[in-house]
Amino acid sequence: MTSATTTVAAPGGAFSLKPLLFTAGVGSLSMMAFVAVVGPMARLLGLQPWHVGAAVTAAGVAWMLMARFWGVRSDQIGRRKVLLIALAGFAVSYAALGLFMNAALALVPAAIISFLGMTAARTAAGAFYAAVPPVCAAVVADHTPPAERARAMGAVGAASALGMVVGPGAAGLLAGWSLSAALMIISALPVLAFIAVWRFLPADAPHETRRKSVLKLSDVRIPAPSSPHSAPCAAWSCVRWWLASWRWTASACRPMRRRARRASPWPWSAWFCSPRRWCCAG
Repeated sequence: MTSATTTVAAPGGAFSLKPLLFTAGVGSLSMMAFVAVVGPMARLLGLQPWHVGAAVTAAGVAWMLMARFWGVRSDQIGRRKVLLIALAGFAVSYAALGLFMNAALALVPAAIISFLGMTAARTAAGAFYAAVPPVCAAVVADHTPPAERARAMGAVGAASALGMVVGPGAAGLLAGWSLSAALMIISALPVLAFIAVWRFLPADAPHETRRKSVLKLSDVRIPAPSSPHSAPCAAWSCVRWWLASWRWTASACRPMRRRARRASPWPWSAWFCSPRRWCCAG
């Protein structure tokens, strides 16, 4: 059995997983590395914790909303072209983020300016990075034999996970030396991913056309509610909801029980006769 990085025939030339592995790893590394350095920067710029949370959340929301758009566009105009467009936008937005944050550290503008600039650049980076995971998976599905497809997709996912693990640690080490240097190095990584895709990922077949399809709820690939997995999942959700409600009710009723004990010479009998005894059993 061959390795997950085996080169196979492709319409536009020899295909290898290596540029996809590098792109997936570097992309997630860049996205997660910012999380490690934004805290010290926020303190220096006088930002509140919710400012940082909003900027990081905005990038995640943009990622979620744009992923499907990039996947559809890759069906229409080709995988490689969409990856190059998205990586170019990712590189530009991250360079803008790095330059803006470095300028803000030097000038220390009003907090609202720092917040808006950081959020806008981070949101743009998340919107462009949203193309990387789905399009990389689509390229693997297009060019990898069925027998090797699961292993290849697992390798791409592992590369992305490795970037998520390495990114914050590497950025934290660099930030101990210089926050500005850490930002600029992070900003340069998407450029390397763009070069890797442009240089090593083969072009799509010019004659290849993909029919736009809409996934319906009746699609056979979607498990039916009567599947063996549905009942345990529904039961576990009900149990979790009941436990959460019971703990909340019990904690809310404890002060009531304490007041009843102080007010009655027989506190336990007074509580037992209370009409709320069942909700206060926790």
